[in-house]
Amino acid sequence: MAASRFAVRTGTVALKAKGQPERLLVRDAEALRRRLLHVAGVKKVNIVGEQAQRIFISFSHDRLATLGVTPQEIFAALNGQNVLTPAGSIDTGGAQVFIRVEGAFDKLQKIRDTPIVVQGRTLKLSDVANVERGYEDPATFQIRNDGEPALLLGVVMRDGWNGSNLGAALDQEVEKINAGLPLGMSLTKVTDQAVNIHSSIDEFMIKFFVALLVVMIVSFASMGWRVGIVVSAAVPLTLAGVFIVMAATGRNFDRITLGSLILALGLLADDAIIAIEMMVVKMEEGYSRVQASAYAWSHTAAPMLSGTLVTAVGFMPNGFARSTAGEYTSNMFWIVGIALVTSWVVAVVFTPYLGVKLLPEIPRIEGGHEAIYNTPRYQRFRRFLVRVVEGKWMVATIVIGSFVVAVAGMAVVKKQFFPTSDRPEVMVEVQMPYGTSIDIYAIASALSLD
Repeated sequence: MAASRFAVRTGTVALKAKGQPERLLVRDAEALRRRLLHVAGVKKVNIVGEQAQRIFISFSHDRLATLGVTPQEIFAALNGQNVLTPAGSIDTGGAQVFIRVEGAFDKLQKIRDTPIVVQGRTLKLSDVANVERGYEDPATFQIRNDGEPALLLGVVMRDGWNGSNLGAALDQEVEKINAGLPLGMSLTKVTDQAVNIHSSIDEFMIKFFVALLVVMIVSFASMGWRVGIVVSAAVPLTLAGVFIVMAATGRNFDRITLGSLILALGLLADDAIIAIEMMVVKMEEGYSRVQASAYAWSHTAAPMLSGTLVTAVGFMPNGFARSTAGEYTSNMFWIVGIALVTSWVVAVVFTPYLGVKLLPEIPRIEGGHEAIYNTPRYQRFRRFLVRVVEGKWMVATIVIGSFVVAVAGMAVVKKQFFPTSDRPEVMVEVQMPYGTSIDIYAIASALSLD
């Protein structure tokens, strides 16, 4: 399945090393990040969970009092040395070029060497305080995997790449990486979009074969096995044409496309059934197979095209919606439209040809057109239609009443544009009182949920 125009995170892996300092784990994560970037199809790799580093300055008030230094003097010296405001700017033809005075802190030793002038004496900051590098305390964001601290590496796929192939390539690379990692360090897969891709494709294939089986059974039971083969061949032919058009127009095989094709599966054989049924009827009237196929083309092609376009137009709002949802669902209109138009082409071109090649010689029914439809089943259906036409006001009242009931029933149906995700994931949000230590979350994350 190829990616859409949005950045698609193919998967995440957790890097763990029990007892290893954070800075060393980040260093190893950077090395693995560079290695994963060489996998074909990887656009970028994001490291998630890295703790922010801070510079801590600690001092004793008693010591400051002995030296005659106040905390305000320390703060003033640091602010005066670490110049961050621009000293001026130069106007150019483009953006402004700001000029800044040299002096911003870039090394830990520079902070230790910051001069502090007190009562005519010049002291270094390291003479009155301890300057150390550390991590944000308390931490504002932590990641744990199986109760252990970890870093996540999120892999983002290149545009237009096959997510299924990329998932397989990442699995192979992760296995190679784990084989070379030192004892105590591991790279564990957390999420894998390729699994969802395979699940979606498998779901589509199951529904495709079920739909094809239903079409074949109905066609075989009602029109014979040869006619059933002709009708059944229309579905894979149509899908093959759809995939060719998708490849030529750069459209992706994603979840929206899958849903659209599943939606269109029930419509793909309609035009073929109409065309082949028309051929059978005309052959029963005495036409040859070639004449019957020509008649099916000349008398059904235009009406079927009108019905196809009307059905496709029903999805037009999705195709031209200028909204966030429209960016995701615009393919629904195009894919359904392509599928329906392709099914029409198959019905008016390939189905008559297959009918000429596969249909047997159907004996002519004496009595012409009227004799063909002079059957008990057709006569019962005809009488039913006559009653419907005669009782048009009653039928119209029933239709309007059903419409009103349907509109009223919509009020009790939940409305959401995108359905709830069916991915096997559980999101747990724990809200604690303000001021609660983050260590509580670390303890809670180590517990297993049944």
